[in-house]
Formats: sequence, C-alpha cells, structure tokens
Amino acid sequence: MSPLLPSPSDRLALQRRHIRELHPRRSRGKICTARAARDGRGWDEGIVAPSSKALSKQIAEAEIEYQGQLRFSGRRGNANVTGIGAASLDYDFYKPGLPYAHLSAEEVAALLIETYDKAGIPRLSLVPDSGQGCYGSWLFTTQMDGKALPRWQLAMQGLRGPTLDNDGNVPKARPRKDKDGNLVEAKVDPKVEAFNARMLQVWRLHRDLGLDTGAIDPARVLKIMGTVHRETGRMSRMAWPSSWEDVERVDFDAWCDALMPYTRAEMRQIRKDRQAWKAENPDYVPPVRKPRQVLNGTKWCLIGEDLDRLLDHRGQGWFEQHKTRDWWVMFRSIAIAMTEGGTALEWAQRLAPRIGLPVAEVASSLKGVENGIRAHDAGQRKDWKGTADRPAFYDYSYTTVAGRLLVDAGVASDFGLLVVRPDGAPARTPAERQRVSRTARDPQRATRDSQSEDRIGWGSYARLMRLDGATYPELVEAFGKHEDTIRKAIREADAAWIEAEAILSVETASARSDVDDSTTPTPEGVSHPIVVIDPILPAASTPLPSSAPAVPAGTVRVNRITRVFATVETATGTWEWLRIEDWWSRGSVEVNARLLTDPAAVSPADAALAAAAFQDLATASAKPVRTSFRADRRRVSRRRPLPIQPAALAPLDIAADRVREVELYREASGGGGLRHRIGLVAA
Repeated sequence: MSPLLPSPSDRLALQRRHIRELHPRRSRGKICTARAARDGRGWDEGIVAPSSKALSKQIAEAEIEYQGQLRFSGRRGNANVTGIGAASLDYDFYKPGLPYAHLSAEEVAALLIETYDKAGIPRLSLVPDSGQGCYGSWLFTTQMDGKALPRWQLAMQGLRGPTLDNDGNVPKARPRKDKDGNLVEAKVDPKVEAFNARMLQVWRLHRDLGLDTGAIDPARVLKIMGTVHRETGRMSRMAWPSSWEDVERVDFDAWCDALMPYTRAEMRQIRKDRQAWKAENPDYVPPVRKPRQVLNGTKWCLIGEDLDRLLDHRGQGWFEQHKTRDWWVMFRSIAIAMTEGGTALEWAQRLAPRIGLPVAEVASSLKGVENGIRAHDAGQRKDWKGTADRPAFYDYSYTTVAGRLLVDAGVASDFGLLVVRPDGAPARTPAERQRVSRTARDPQRATRDSQSEDRIGWGSYARLMRLDGATYPELVEAFGKHEDTIRKAIREADAAWIEAEAILSVETASARSDVDDSTTPTPEGVSHPIVVIDPILPAASTPLPSSAPAVPAGTVRVNRITRVFATVETATGTWEWLRIEDWWSRGSVEVNARLLTDPAAVSPADAALAAAAFQDLATASAKPVRTSFRADRRRVSRRRPLPIQPAALAPLDIAADRVREVELYREASGGGGLRHRIGLVAA
C-alpha cells in the first residue's frame, strides 16, 4: 500500500461520510453503488437502502467505487428516480490541450466558486477530487421525490449550456420560413437573451475545464471519496472545503431559479395572466396542434430493452471489437426517439458514454435520425422504389436489428432477448399479444405471481431478523416498506417454510427408507416395496456407500452434494464439509469440516490435500451479494451482482473455546458461584 494513502479504516469512514452527505438517513429511494467490473466488461452495480447497517455492509464487502447522485427504485434509470437531494458536475480539466490542465483540484475549485458567484449561482457545497479530475456538488436542504426530476433536469441543462461556437459565443438561431416560404430571422426572448449573457462566462469556463456534458444524466454515477483511482493511484478526497463542518447546503428553489431564464414566481404570474386573458376573450379558439405520430412505440420499447440487455451482457469491448457500435447507437436512438422524443444531441449525451464514443461524433452521426423523425412528425411521405408510398422514416424489422448486431438464436436465448432475434418476435396468441402490449407500456408492472415471490424472498430475511430480535420499526427502516406489508410478507414466508419442510421430510423419508427384498407379489404380478421410516441417524454414523471405488493414494475425491454441503475423501480419511450462512446479513459466518474416520490414521499429506479442497469449496460456494429482492423470472437480470470475497477461517480449538465460554459466563453472571464454576469446568 502506498504510504501516502490513509489506513483502510479511515478510507472506509470517508466513503461512509460521503455517501451519507449525499443520501441522508431515512431519505426516500435506494442508493445505487457501482464499481468497474473485474473482467473489464461494463459495471458491477448494486442497490442498497440508505440505512447505516446496509451501507456499512455494502462498503465493507462489495468494494464499491462509485455512487449515484440521485436515488432510485429498482434498476438505475431516469424512469426510476424516487429521491433527489444533490446535483453534481464532472470536470475533466486534466485532459491534454485544455488551458487549466496544469492546475490542482483546489485551484479549480477556487475558479468555479469565483465564476459562480459572479453569475449569481449558489455556491458549491463541496468539490471532491476524484483522483484525476474533480466534481462540483450542490447539496440541497430538502430531499425531494421523483416529481421534482423535470425541474432538476431543466436546471442542469441551463448549467451545462449550449455548445459554443469557435469564438466562444452562443450560436445564433437559424432563420425559419414563414407561410410564404420567405426566410425570417428567429426572435429571441429578452429574458432568454439576458440569461445567456449572464451565464456566458460560466459556459466558457465549463468548456475550458472539459465539462463532461453527459454527467447531467440523472442515472450517472460519481466517484466516492476514500476510493483509489485505478489509473493514477491517487485517493479521491475533499478538495474544498477543508472539513465536513464547513459544508453548506443550498435551497433547491433558489438553485433552480438561478439556472433558468424565468423564476418559478415569474412562471406562475405568466400562467395567471394567460388565464385572465382567456377569461376576457371567451371567443378565442386556440390553434389545433397536430399530435405527434408514433410509428410503433410498443415495438421500439421492446427493442430498446433488448438493446440495453445486449450491452449489459456483451460490454463496450465486444461492440468495439466487432465494429458494431454505430449500429447499436443508431438503433438505440431510434428506440428513444419513438418512445420519448428528443434531439440528436440529447441522444448522444445519453448513449455515447455507454458505448465508449465521443459525444460530438455520435451527435453528428444521429442528425439523419433526427431529420427523419422530424419529417415523420410533420406527416411527410416518400416513394419507395416508385411503387409504394411509405413514411419518411424507415422502420427496421426485428430480423434486421438482430442481423446487424450479430445476434443468433443461442445469444438471444442466453441473454433473454424478447424481440431482437434472428427469427423475429415469437408468434403469440391474441391474448398473449395483449398482455405483452400492456407490459410494454408499463415496464415496471409486476404480476401477482412475481409480487408474491418477491415478498417471500425478502420476507424470509425479515422472518429471520424477527426471530433474532429485530423489532418492526427496525424492519421498516431496513426494508423501506410499511409495517403491514412486512407482516404480510412474514406470514407468506412462514407458509412457504412450512411447505418446504414438509416436502423435505417426505423426500428424506423416501431416500432413507428400507425396502424389504422378500415382498409378496400382488395379483397383478408387480412387487411393491414396504416403506419403513426409520429415525434419521447422526451424520457421523451414516455409512458410506460400499460400491464407491477406493481413492488412490496421493489424490482427493470431492463429492459436492449441494452448494453448501460436500464430502472430501482421501486414501486415509473422509471429511464432511458444511457451509452455514446467515440469512440476516446474507454472508458466510461459519464453515465446518468434520473428520468421519479415525484421526490417527490420516496421513499429513492427505490432510493437506483435504485442506486445499476445503479452500476450493469455500471459493466456489461464495454467494454474491443480493442487491435487490425484486427479480423477473421471465428475463435475465440486467444487473451483475457484486461478489463477496470469502474470508479464511481460523482453525478450531475446542479446548480454548471451552475455556473462553467459562470466562464469558463468569463475566455475564457477575463472577458466578463456586458450584457454577465447578460445574462448567467439569462439563
């Protein structure tokens, strides 16, 4: 470890403090945590509740590096934003060719504070040094829900500003045609013109500091202070202010008013004036606006989901290697245009960072898509090969999308793709098409069966936490759900446990039954065995099958019965290996390896082989952190779980444990009496 880095405990404390400042306790929604995938393909993501226990466990075991600036419900995405408490910008001032590449993060923070103060923008709450660049973050005094997202996005767009021309000025609006076809100069609202003049110095500074224009996306993640940057080896830390006590939060309304041409009060007054004018002019007929024509929103919604799933599984590297990044960007932008609308620049800012291409290059390549969508919205048609009149925008088929992205039947099945398949969308009955259509219009819709399975899944954890002494208020805080919902989930989990135990007892009795060879033939000539259920014997007295071949000397045989139970055999000894997992904390708490044969007969070489086999079993059986209780059984999960690294266990010492038990009892009982001590020692 570098001597310049603080201790691991100090870095973990800094990570907890940074996350806690952006996402206070009891805030609405869940925090998205992420890290770069260890195989170099994409991200490993997790969703965790903003509670102290859940955060501490995620930080300690998942080795997270990034956090979302907003909070979500389920998958990280714009449609799932449920909590807003901060806003951040990413400054890549270190890149070669930029005028401030030689400055430090502290000097960049001073430039930002001075420029923002002159422009009338509330002062930054903190400026973290990411280890290479820096961030500028505003922390709000109140925590909003997802309803404030449109206003948050407008403010972030005003803060980012337009793309300046070569002279560093705001580009002029293009002339437009009037009804007679003559070009007329576009008019600019005086309020907008004054806003542009006030923010021009800010936008110029952002350009010189290499502002990451894609960082205004609500789903973007930012570096956590206390983590080490993989490229520079420097730790992310606080560049400004010097201590957490100096961090000041800003009012969300004041922050938004400073970043928009019209304040909220002015917009309310404009609406009042409009309503008053309409009341004074009852004969006024508003112009009829032609509704936007959507080619096939349901179809492209499904294609967009399949494209996201394909990118999650393959990663950026695969598309770059097979030269299909441009095709993925084009198809994904069409899906966004058909379902959400937007411009080429907006699509590029969302898609370019995900696929690893420059924003300007993607925006330029998508101009054709934008022009086609605009022509289609205007109702224009065109001839195709002189024989058919078709829309101005071409609608790609499922088969074409799959062929351009090299998707075969095996890939479609492995990745759970629904429509991007070489054979097109599978044939469905009218009832199935109607159900799929409803689901596509609401991607977050869950069926009753999936909801019941989800409740049983997290209700099992709640049930065990309840047995361990957790109160219902603690469960409400841990799971972020109402007490009645938690009680219902525990009842369903109890019923599922009873049913599972009944099935297990029947299977165990059938497996251990004694079959009498001298059965009496029935009149039909078929012999039916008589099943006798014997009491289950201890594991140590269960004989091994005599038909198993002997293990050669110097080798080891591992019989893995389940993920958490196995037998290990050598020439001189046999062991049972058992992994016990704690459902509350969802991690391994104990691994037992029990010798079933005479210890004196086991050779040291075989004992070493068995120890190596135990370590391999522990590594292979480590369960990943379950980042979400929700799961869609019909599709492959979009998130790659964060694995837990198995920890080496100390060797068992029965004598020392017995002495320690006596000492603990003596401390708990205030010393205890003589008969208690004698009885415990004798035991």
